[in-house]
Amino acid sequence: MYNPKVLCEAQCLALYHHLQQTVEQLLNQADTPLGQLSIASPWDLEQMTAWNKSAKTTPMHTCVHHLISEQVARAPLKQAIYTTQGILTYHELDTLSTQLAQHLHRLGVGSGSLVPFCMHKSAWAIVAMVAIMKADAAFVPLDPSHPRARREEMAWFPTWWSYHRL
Repeated sequence: MYNPKVLCEAQCLALYHHLQQTVEQLLNQADTPLGQLSIASPWDLEQMTAWNKSAKTTPMHTCVHHLISEQVARAPLKQAIYTTQGILTYHELDTLSTQLAQHLHRLGVGSGSLVPFCMHKSAWAIVAMVAIMKADAAFVPLDPSHPRARREEMAWFPTWWSYHRL
């Protein structure tokens, strides 16, 4: 049993194979240090080989947000982001990031802007990064673990966009 809001079937299958591989190694190689065990099973290697065979060549100068738009056109309901907080489809990622990009444009963000943002790893951080790219700007991630004074100093650095805060 698993919670499909947290893991999809493919992730559960991968976890099953990792666990099976680890248990087999622990039983068959009891004297091997844990750091030398591999969770990669023959199934994982087959998966990687299959993925690499179907890999498409992406033009080098293609923007990430354009690739996301292409995916929205192909499979809007396919899951784009998996987090412990939930799942976003490509359509949801596109809609949310477009709304935020429009808001950023209204604030004056545009081509050549550098937008600092400070977020922990999350679906919302990805939405923010895609939105900033859609606004024709570049994002500058600030580490939330740094002291507040340091983050504020970096966020107000003179070369950043028009001294606006997100």
